Parts: sequence; C-alpha cells; structure tokens
Amino acid sequence: LLTAGNIEGISDILIITGDPVLQIDRVDDKGVFSFNSYDLMSFLSSLNDDSFYSSPYKIYGALNVNSPNFENELARAKRKINCGAKILLTQPIFSEKNLENYFLAKKELPCKIYAGILPIASYKNALFLNNEVSGIEIPEEVIKSLENKTSNEVKDISVSFSKSIINRIKDNCDGYYIMTPLKKIDFVENLIKYIKNL
Repeated sequence: LLTAGNIEGISDILIITGDPVLQIDRVDDKGVFSFNSYDLMSFLSSLNDDSFYSSPYKIYGALNVNSPNFENELARAKRKINCGAKILLTQPIFSEKNLENYFLAKKELPCKIYAGILPIASYKNALFLNNEVSGIEIPEEVIKSLENKTSNEVKDISVSFSKSIINRIKDNCDGYYIMTPLKKIDFVENLIKYIKNL
C-alpha cells in the first residue's frame, strides 16, 4: 500500500495506533499489536531514505493535549519525532488546560504542531463530548449557552467559541486542522474563511 500510494503521488500520511478491538467484536480474532505507530513511523522513515528518496512521505503523528499525564504524552511525542514524525496533530482543543498543554508542547517539541479545532454541533453534542469522550473538557458556560437554542444560535455560539480558541493560539501555531461536527459543513466553511483572513 505504501508503494502504491507513493506511485499515485500521495505525499502525506498520518500514523496512529488506533483503538483496540472491543471484546464483543473480536469473537475468535485477536488484536494485532506487534506493529504499532512507532514501528510504522520508523519503517516508513527508512523507506523514505531508500525506496522513496525522490518523493518521500511526510509523516504525521497525534498529540493528545487532553492527556491527564501530559509529561508522559510529551515523552511519547518525542519518541514519535525520533521515529520520523515531522508534524503532530492535536486532539480537539477546548479548555484552558488544553491550551496550557499546547503551549508547553510548542516549547518542548522540535516539530510543527497543528491545532485541532472541533466546533460543537449542538447542546446534545456538547454533553456527549464532555461525558463520553475521554479527556474532553468543554467549559460549562459554553455548554449551558447552547441549551434550548435554535440551530442558527448554536452555530453562532459554536463558531464564536472556536474562533476564540484560534485567536488564543494564532501567534504560536504552525497550522490548524478543523474537524467537521456531525456534517455541519457550514461551521467549517466559516472557520476556514476566518483563518484565511488572520
């Protein structure tokens, strides 16, 4: 697949280990963990130096700014960089703690870091993210501001909050990647236009 992608002109690749297979879905299958993200990054980096020398892949990795043990996450990130990662993409940034971790990573890591921006799709979406997604902490006042609002009001509040995060990091940011919330493409279009005009 890597050779085929290189022939087709694919130049960027995000390498993550991913989540383990749920026990209920396994049946007789066993998870394969003998080749993790570090191993694949190292393997691809060696191919870049050899087979793909004329058109190497740019290797991306993940940075979890939501990690409760961010020192450990920084150590993992440094290992990814040593294995060949050139750019790290963060998990969605929502809270002050996320911002603190982002700025610390910018000081500690010798690579580019793209900030993850995820607009909130609705009040229910905010509750789900806050209660069901590990590490996500949306400020309580933002969640409350979405309750009982029309779709247009939700869009205004959500996009405005995302812009506030963008503004906080714009002077110390290598780039952004915006995640589309539940097919709300107009939220993303608004933010892309905003970033282009910064």
